Amino acid sequence: MRRFHTELPVLSVSAIAVVLILVLACASIAAESGDLAERLRRRLEASAESNALVVDGQQLFCTESLRRFYQRHGYASAWTHDRRPTAQVDSLLSVVLAAECEGLDRFDYHFKPLSTLLNKSDSNRTLSDAALADLDLLLTDAFLLLGAHFYAGHLDPESIDPEWTANRRSGDLSTILQEALANQRVGAALRELLPPQPGYARLRTLLQELRKLRDQGGWPIVPAGAKLQLGDTGPRVLALDSRLRSSADRYAAAEFFNGALADRVRRFQQHHGLEIDGVVGPATLAALNVSVEDRIAQVMVNLERWRWLPQDLGRQHLLMNIADQRLQAFVDGQPVFESAVIVGRVQRRTPVFSGRIAYLVFGPFWEVPPSLAVQDKLPELRRDLQRLIDLGFQVLRGWGQAEEEIDPRTVDWNAVTAASFSYRLRQKPGPQNALGSVKFMFPNKHNVYLHDTPSRDLFGKSSRAFSSGCIRVQRPAELARVLLADQPVWTSEAIEIAMTTAQDRTVYIKASWMVHLEYWTAWVEPDGTAQFRDDIYGRDARVLSSLKEAPNTSP
Repeated sequence: MRRFHTELPVLSVSAIAVVLILVLACASIAAESGDLAERLRRRLEASAESNALVVDGQQLFCTESLRRFYQRHGYASAWTHDRRPTAQVDSLLSVVLAAECEGLDRFDYHFKPLSTLLNKSDSNRTLSDAALADLDLLLTDAFLLLGAHFYAGHLDPESIDPEWTANRRSGDLSTILQEALANQRVGAALRELLPPQPGYARLRTLLQELRKLRDQGGWPIVPAGAKLQLGDTGPRVLALDSRLRSSADRYAAAEFFNGALADRVRRFQQHHGLEIDGVVGPATLAALNVSVEDRIAQVMVNLERWRWLPQDLGRQHLLMNIADQRLQAFVDGQPVFESAVIVGRVQRRTPVFSGRIAYLVFGPFWEVPPSLAVQDKLPELRRDLQRLIDLGFQVLRGWGQAEEEIDPRTVDWNAVTAASFSYRLRQKPGPQNALGSVKFMFPNKHNVYLHDTPSRDLFGKSSRAFSSGCIRVQRPAELARVLLADQPVWTSEAIEIAMTTAQDRTVYIKASWMVHLEYWTAWVEPDGTAQFRDDIYGRDARVLSSLKEAPNTSP
């Protein structure tokens, strides 16, 4: 019978020693790895009890996501191998270092303590288990916090402004980190969390250009004085010329206010939402003398607002900029419609939110909201009852079958108070109806919608904050045609007839049209033109001050 056997090689004493050293080294590494995992586990479990985690004097903000990530990761180190930082650490820090490009502060993401720990490691000094655990937790929290701010914003907008209902993006950042580490693409994964819309990228580029201009000394101030206009001369005209001149322009400075300078003033006014008359009056002078630093802050605020938007605005969507008082419709990223709008006055500001257009109503009744009925119409009923009757207002009680119309002449309006007001006010369809000939409905908790208006003269104003919160559209018939484009029966002629018939008619929108009411005081057009608007509601300052406070926790 044949026997098979395997002969073991004969090892020398020196070879055996090498093998033993390797075995002991592996065992040592495994023990150290186990010690580090145990240390991470204990730190994170303790934080669950105290609901706080402080590392190297730095508060960690994403404690829940941290615990979830390390539980999935078996509490193993995510950022070191053989007690040395991996290449993914540099990948993360490069994005943290560039946070300023997004209008954020690198020091919000543990940049200082991370630099200190990594400098110790780079100087070939062995980090203790405690330092290694600190490094791992700081790096993970930096990714999760920066990722949360890229993905959904540094701030919770509703905590700053109750009239702001943001449709923010959400995602499991601990899973995103786990996949990014496995695929060795931490930096790329973070950058992919930024808003994908071109408008965000253009605004980010403007931020860098303004910072460069600031570092070069900024732009000159135009001294205060009387209006500057065609035919004026002197040092103030020279200062105006210098202020408006860009590095791309090629002409000599002038002290004479000529037609070319007036054209440049008009372009400036157009880019700042001012009355376009070519004359430097108080409003134009104030805009000219806004500092570069203030414009930088304005851009940072609006970059943050971009991060509050949903990932997908919709293949077909309406975008209404409250600060610009302008509405645009987009299909597949291309503008197909634009209209001036009238927005809420300061006392009744138009809120910020997203919705979906559901239907429109031709020849609508106007059901006066209870608050407006008491605050606005009750004083008018006392002062000039006949005028409201002539405008088509009805006084009602109850709803549906219980609805009862009351002759307003039978009511002693002087005896009716805000507390005892128990009526409904409704305006019938017609040329004087406050909603005009059509309204566009997207149900929302604010009871805000788009509508026509009989007050057409207000669209000639450069600033149009006159409404009670709803949005009045200058070109309602064209907007109706855009929304009903997939319904052939609704030709331009049919829409015109429906709008001139004093009878209400509801038409449901078949296509999916999202509507986004936003508030941008700075943006960049596709052609690269920077646009700035007045902060009509005083919202910028609150966002800016909040951005400078401690980082918000991960969503």
